[in-house]
Amino acid sequence: MSRKSWLIGGQSVLAASQGLTLVIIARFDGAHSVGLYSLALALVSPVFLLGQLRLQDVLATDHRADDHLVQYLRLTIVGAFGALIVSTLLSAIWSSHQLVYVALAMAVGKMAESFSFLTYGYLQGQGRFRRLAISMGIRGTLGCGALALSYVSGGSLAEGVLAMTLVWGLVAILVDTPTVLAIALGRPLWSRHKVSWPIASDLVLARRLLPLGVATFLIALNQTLVRLVVEVRIGLSALGVFAAVAYTVRVGVIAVRSIAQSLSPELRQAASDGDRVETWHLCAHAASRSALFSVALSALILIAGPFIYPALLGEDFAPSRTLLAAVMLAASALFVSMPFSMGLVSLGLHKEQMFLLVATLALSSSAAFVLSGSLGTTGAALGWATGEACRAVGLTHIMRRHASPVKKVA
Repeated sequence: MSRKSWLIGGQSVLAASQGLTLVIIARFDGAHSVGLYSLALALVSPVFLLGQLRLQDVLATDHRADDHLVQYLRLTIVGAFGALIVSTLLSAIWSSHQLVYVALAMAVGKMAESFSFLTYGYLQGQGRFRRLAISMGIRGTLGCGALALSYVSGGSLAEGVLAMTLVWGLVAILVDTPTVLAIALGRPLWSRHKVSWPIASDLVLARRLLPLGVATFLIALNQTLVRLVVEVRIGLSALGVFAAVAYTVRVGVIAVRSIAQSLSPELRQAASDGDRVETWHLCAHAASRSALFSVALSALILIAGPFIYPALLGEDFAPSRTLLAAVMLAASALFVSMPFSMGLVSLGLHKEQMFLLVATLALSSSAAFVLSGSLGTTGAALGWATGEACRAVGLTHIMRRHASPVKKVA
């Protein structure tokens, strides 16, 4: 099998298991619990994305990955535990005790994911997609099984999520992290001759990557605020339906990310050669394939969606075609922007996106708030689509502007 086939296969299994997670929750607990699960995920995910500093993509496109691996691992340790502490504090001050327990359980899984994602980044850069796909398949399948077993045993949503995320932790400890540690043998996490952490060099790297972490945080916060708008203005059950439809975007993101991540070795080589024109061509080609994929997926969802969602999730999940169309508009813009976002990472242009992302966040959240008042969940989705479309145009412009070769000073 080709590396792209392995990557798409592994992420497809992971996506299917995540979709099955929603089906299990919906069938046992209904739309309200799906909304609660979605709200917990929206609360925790941005914090961990900030802590991860997008190290997966950085490591995947770093042509000196072997030299920097131990330093990336140290940053992952600090970022994961820092995000766990912040997530715990955010969950503790939230008004709903039921949400607190689900969010804390999710935070445990996200901490484990941080170490798995670091391993995935290294494997991507090396072109070892078979190993990566196996890990994804194991994590998705066993995690979903743990959730189902917890519900069958009479457990609550929080207990089921905790069982699922503990499986993620075991996969990270037993399958993923040993891969990184095996590579890092002979390169201690701390200085060989003294106990102190080499904090100065790590702070330099963290400051360099912080704009990238903030950018990823803002991207996730964009979707989080839209979901919060739905929960506050319409309710948890409506959020459950919205989240189920929006999960279609998640499936598409996994497929498009596979298209972009399969180019990691080529992007790494182009970055090493300083060939920004080649980087642009690689990203533009991936974006065109992403656009074609979005057209096909949108057509499928608009035709079959009103029948598929109730059949899988229950009668409470019957989205209108207008909601489906609005969500797929947001999805299409997101899919096209993803390859360019990864290309900017490979070029080290982390700060270029900041103003664009802040503007996108303000636009999408305000539009979702205004439109949801009259159009409900469809209005919230249209607000989300407006922001994603602006971000796609902006990222394409930034990438194209930096596509010229780096000029050398004589």
